[in-house]
Amino acid sequence: MLDVVFYSPHFGQNTLRFVEPIKNLQDVNLIGLGQDSQEYIDGLGCFNEFYRVENATDEEQLTEALTKISRGRKIDKLLNTLEEYQIMVGRLREKFGIEGLDSETAKKFRDKALMKQVFKENGILCADYQRTENNEDAREFIARNGFPIIAKPLKGAGCVNTFLIFNDEQFESALKALNPSPENPSILEEFIQGEEGSFDTFTVNGEIEFYSITTYNPPLLDAMMNEWIQPIYALNKNLRGSHNNEIKEIGAKVIKALGLKTAMTHMEWFRRESDGKIYIGEIAARPPGHPVIDVHNYAHDIDIFAEWGKLMIYDKNFIIAEPKHNVGAACLRAQGEGQTITGISGVEEAKDRLKDYIEGLHLPEIGSPRMDSYVGEGLLFCRGEDFEKTLWASTYGTEIIKLHC
Repeated sequence: MLDVVFYSPHFGQNTLRFVEPIKNLQDVNLIGLGQDSQEYIDGLGCFNEFYRVENATDEEQLTEALTKISRGRKIDKLLNTLEEYQIMVGRLREKFGIEGLDSETAKKFRDKALMKQVFKENGILCADYQRTENNEDAREFIARNGFPIIAKPLKGAGCVNTFLIFNDEQFESALKALNPSPENPSILEEFIQGEEGSFDTFTVNGEIEFYSITTYNPPLLDAMMNEWIQPIYALNKNLRGSHNNEIKEIGAKVIKALGLKTAMTHMEWFRRESDGKIYIGEIAARPPGHPVIDVHNYAHDIDIFAEWGKLMIYDKNFIIAEPKHNVGAACLRAQGEGQTITGISGVEEAKDRLKDYIEGLHLPEIGSPRMDSYVGEGLLFCRGEDFEKTLWASTYGTEIIKLHC
């Protein structure tokens, strides 16, 4: 029996999609570690054992809990899906002799400036950048590179607290929001104009054993800067086409350069408009966020939430599926001046017109709060045999389904 600890400060809905399949593995004793109440955890029915700490981001408390867990047995795996805790979890693995992502490798994924330094050293194209710990360093970068630029936290994830800056006024506003310091550094980057997407892998012992590729329509920063834009995450089932060769080759080079062994990875790439070359934005040693996993699942008829657990526990990829469908995931964003959803229209028309394409439709409840995210409050999943028609169906869905607030 394998003793597997799943760590998360809180076991919310998104994390539970990874936890629940593991409880069905017959040779795994699943142990939870976090700060949720025992009553809440018991109600989930996910764990064989649960160890609670008062503060699940306190490394000392987690060390004490893992010491208790490891008495009389060896912890085989320590799992975590949250990027912001990877360095700490790496240190905990080292303390208890647990195989997995170590702290030094995790730093290369969390520190975006260090990551880009590794890219440069290995001939991997990426945007020009500068780590900044004060406003003066930031202004020097602008003096050298001009606008537009991107500014974000050095240890950020996705597009959270990311600014696309075109002028001095926006630049000063971003500096005020980010407030760079030695304790809270930021990273400034050249803005790459062009096609954008993700390259997602199951990597075992440094070798890619499964991969899938999406494109973002339009690039996500456009959606972040304009609330009326409802982006579409698209997957063309012709993954093995020559147009993806460079993405796959560079993705493999990135993984080797960073020294990753076994993990699911999520890499963001750009095909630069001016020269057609592939530039790498960043890569994370974790599963992609919502709704990218669902896009891959719909395309391949698989369950990546379940497959991730097997990958991480057994150090083995069990996915052998090829993409069967083209997929478009349309983000439905509330429109209006209010802060709560007051109505939804166009659903029946969409179901009638797009009945041959719709595979999933997730809508918010009336009265639910407006979300501060480009992913929006609702999602429409379409799939079909023709990529362009599938993309059209996804786009049409955003035009007729309206979330009012």
